[in-house]
Amino acid sequence: NEGLYRYTNLNNDEVYFSSNIQRLIQNYRSGFLQLALDDLYSSDNDGKSRTVDLLSKMDEYFPTSVIPVSDPELDIQIGRIYNQAGVPENLRERLQSLRNRQDIGIDTYFYIGQVYLNELNDTTAAIELYNEMKIEYPYLSDIRLALVQIYSQNEDFVNAIKELEEWLEVSPNNQQAKDLLKYLETQA
Repeated sequence: NEGLYRYTNLNNDEVYFSSNIQRLIQNYRSGFLQLALDDLYSSDNDGKSRTVDLLSKMDEYFPTSVIPVSDPELDIQIGRIYNQAGVPENLRERLQSLRNRQDIGIDTYFYIGQVYLNELNDTTAAIELYNEMKIEYPYLSDIRLALVQIYSQNEDFVNAIKELEEWLEVSPNNQQAKDLLKYLETQA
């Protein structure tokens, strides 16, 4: 190992990492992800297990608790790769961790909600997230619409109607909410 320069302590939370080093680690993660995707989509029988091994090594070498993934959506993508490889718990943990971050925007929260619905089939977590968002952004109709759609798809028309009525309380002239309420009342 003489003559080689090696970064060490990348998993040590007592070491300071400058922004340059943190960006460099994102490049290393990118290499791991490329290899993991190659294995995931390979025709080999053990491709998924190799994917999980690679991602586990990446997380061991560069734990997100020490050097966070700079882009929240990349963190979601890493979790989605784990999920496709058969480890949905990792995606769920990443989503929960992201929900606790203070530096993400509403678009990312929407994306997290969609991942709960489409990737994990977890309507309870999606409803919980959208209800949290609704408190912070009561006038944002997209949040209300997402909740109405989830309730309607689950044939929970009582909660869908309740959501629409609340929506109309904060936006009484919203024609979309009025039309949806009229329609859902015929379904209930």
